[in-house]
Amino acid sequence: MCLLLAFWPSSLTALVLPELHFYTWDSGDNSSLWERPANWVGDVTPPSSPNTGVAFGTGAQTLVNVVETRVLSQMRFDANAQSFTLKSGTLAFVSPGGGDFPLLQQLSSNGQWIQSEVSLKTGLIVITPGAGALQISGNLQGSGPLVKEGSGGDLVLAGNNFTFNGNIEVNTGTLRAASSSALGDATGRTRVAPGATLSVGSQTPGANLLINEPISVAGNGVGGNGAINNLHLSNTLSGRLTLEDNARVQSSSGVLTLAGGVSGDGKTLTVGGAGNVVINSAIATGSGGLVKDGKGTLTLGAPNSFQGPTTLLEGTILLQAMQVFSDTSGITVSQSSILDLNGFNETVGSLFGTGTVDFDGAVLTLASGASSFGGQFTGAGTLLIKEGASLSLDAAFNAPNLNIILDGGTLLLGSGQQHQFGNLLIAGNSVLDFGNAGSTSVLFRTVGAEAGNVLTVENWTHALDYFFVQNNPGAQGTAPTNQVDFTGTPIDTWTGDDTRWLAYANTTYGQLTPVPEPSTYGALLLSACAGLVVYRRRRAAKRSAA
Repeated sequence: MCLLLAFWPSSLTALVLPELHFYTWDSGDNSSLWERPANWVGDVTPPSSPNTGVAFGTGAQTLVNVVETRVLSQMRFDANAQSFTLKSGTLAFVSPGGGDFPLLQQLSSNGQWIQSEVSLKTGLIVITPGAGALQISGNLQGSGPLVKEGSGGDLVLAGNNFTFNGNIEVNTGTLRAASSSALGDATGRTRVAPGATLSVGSQTPGANLLINEPISVAGNGVGGNGAINNLHLSNTLSGRLTLEDNARVQSSSGVLTLAGGVSGDGKTLTVGGAGNVVINSAIATGSGGLVKDGKGTLTLGAPNSFQGPTTLLEGTILLQAMQVFSDTSGITVSQSSILDLNGFNETVGSLFGTGTVDFDGAVLTLASGASSFGGQFTGAGTLLIKEGASLSLDAAFNAPNLNIILDGGTLLLGSGQQHQFGNLLIAGNSVLDFGNAGSTSVLFRTVGAEAGNVLTVENWTHALDYFFVQNNPGAQGTAPTNQVDFTGTPIDTWTGDDTRWLAYANTTYGQLTPVPEPSTYGALLLSACAGLVVYRRRRAAKRSAA
C-alpha cells in the first residue's frame, strides 16, 4: 500500500498501475449495458481480470448496468465525468499483483453512485480528490481493508455491509457512515487518522443508526469538526471508542450516543457541537481529561474512571449517574456554561470557573485542594467541603436553598462580598474566612454543629464584617453557639463562650458575634447587606442578558 501511494500525484491526474489495461466508457451503443463492446472506446468490453481498469468520463449514457460479476483492479471517475450510477452485478476488486492494492478514484466535481455490490478480497484504496461525493450503496463483501484517501468529496457507505469484516482506514478527508452496517461487522475495526473525519448520519429520513464497529480516533477532524461528527438524527456507536491521541467528537445536530466505552490512557476527549452527545458507558482514559465546548449538552450516564481534569467551556454537562468525575481531579465551569448535577451526588477534587452549577437536590463534595469559584449556584442542594479542601467565593452568591457542610474544610467568603445560603452544618473542625479587606457578610438560615467540632471564624472585623443567622442557634455558652470561635479585630482571639446570637428588633434575623452591639444598629446593617445582595444579583443578571 505504501508503494502504491508513493505514485499518487498532488494534481487530479489519474493514477495507473503498471501492467494495467484501461478501458474507457463512451456509451457508443447508447445503452446502459456494461457488456456491450460499443459502449467502450475501441469497441472492446473490459475483460474480467486483475489487470483491468475502467474509466468513466463523458458519454450520453450515465447509467451503467454491471449485470454480472466484473473482476478488475482499478476504477476511476475522471475530472470531466458527469454523475454516473453503476447498478446491479458485482464489482470484484482484486490486487493486480506485486503487492499493490486495487484502486478506486473519484476525480470529478460531480457526485458518483455505485449501487452494485463491491467485493474486496484483497482490499481497496479509495482516493477522492474531486469535490463530488462518491457513494457506495451496494453491499460490501470480503475481508480486505478499505482505505480512504483524498480531501475532496465524501466517501459515503450506505449499503448493508454485514458480510464485510475488513478494517477501514480513514486517512484523509471524510468517510460517511450512512447505514447501521456501513462499517461492516464488529470483527473489523475503523481507524480515523489525525485530520480525517468519520461522519455519521443516514440519508433516509428518520432512520437512526446503530453501529457496532470498534473505532479508534485521533485529532480534531476535517476543519475541526470532529474525528467523529454526528450529522443529524439520533445515532449510537456501540463499539469501543479508542483514543490514539487527543481527539474531538462532535454532534453538529441531533444526538450521538457512545455506548461501548472510551479508552486511551492519558488522552483527552473533547466533545462539542450544537447537537447533543450522550456517553452512557465508562470513560476509562487514565490520566486523560474531558473538555466540553459548543452549545449542545453532554450527558454523562455512567461511572467513569478517568483521572484528568474536566473543562466545561460552553453548553451543558448533564449528569445521569454518580461517580462521573474523579474524586481527586478538578472541574472548571466557564462563563455561560452549566454543570447540571441533576440530583446525582458527585465528588470532585476542586471547582473553578464563573459558570453555573445547578444542584437539583444533589450533594457536591469538594474532596481536596484549593477551589475558586465566581459563578452561581442554583437549585436546592448541598455543598460539602471536606478536610484539606477550600473554596474561595469570587462573587456574591445568592443561594438560599443551598446548604453548606464544612467537614474540616475552609470557606473563604472573599473580601467585600455579600452572600446568602441555606443551612450551615459544622461536621468537622473548619474555617470560615471573611477576608482582610472591605465589608463582608454572609447570611445562613440556621447554624448547627456536630459534637466536638469547632468553626473558626477568621479575618473578622467588628462593625465591618457580619455573620448573619436567621434562626437563633442557642444561648451564649451552649452548643452550637459556643462551637463558633472568632479571630480578628479588635481582639485577636475570642473563645466560643464569647459568641452570642444578637437578635434585631422587628426581624427574625440576628448575627453571631463575640461583641455586644445595639440591636437597632445591627438591623440597619442587615437591611443594607440584603439590599446589596439583590443589587449585585440584578447587575449580574443584566450582564448575562447582554
